Amino acid sequence: GGLASALRDPDPRVRGEAAAAFERIGPAAADSAPLLANVIDDADAGPAAARALARVDPGAFGAVSSESAVPALLEAARGTGDARFPDPLIIRALAARGASSVPRLVAGLRDPDAGVRWHAAAALMHVGAATAAVPDLLRAMGDDTWAVRNAAGRALEDVAAPSALPQLAAAVSDPSVETRYHAVRAVGRLGRAAAPAVPQL
Repeated sequence: GGLASALRDPDPRVRGEAAAAFERIGPAAADSAPLLANVIDDADAGPAAARALARVDPGAFGAVSSESAVPALLEAARGTGDARFPDPLIIRALAARGASSVPRLVAGLRDPDAGVRWHAAAALMHVGAATAAVPDLLRAMGDDTWAVRNAAGRALEDVAAPSALPQLAAAVSDPSVETRYHAVRAVGRLGRAAAPAVPQL
């Protein structure tokens, strides 16, 4: 009723508050999932609608295209760079997108906002098929924000594959101790496939 019509209100604040109210209601509002899905592309209310839909009905959220869902979720992370922990709802919803989210998460690593970069890196940590992100994660190891560097390093360890060994082996001698630490751990996780990196180690 009232919340559904508020999602179509001309005032962007009203639309955003309505989407946030659906998130607070949670799975009991699953019947409203199609309404929330229609708002995800809304520049003003889309981030709140994406969070709400991920909480209200994860299955319906999974049906939303990555072109809409990933940017909206990353936008919901904007301004959270000084939080103590990343938002688990955003991380789970981004990671659930799988490999289709990787290009947009990599782009998120270059966002001016630390909260967006942090959540993008943390989501890459949980996306199984993100080996293509290794160069971008190595670059993110130079981020000004420790939380971003830490998440990028952990992601690097989790997504490394033998195809990334040359880049990881080079990073073993990086000037940054953080980069060296995560690169060594990533190489170590490759096991015997990492034998060519023994001289660098």
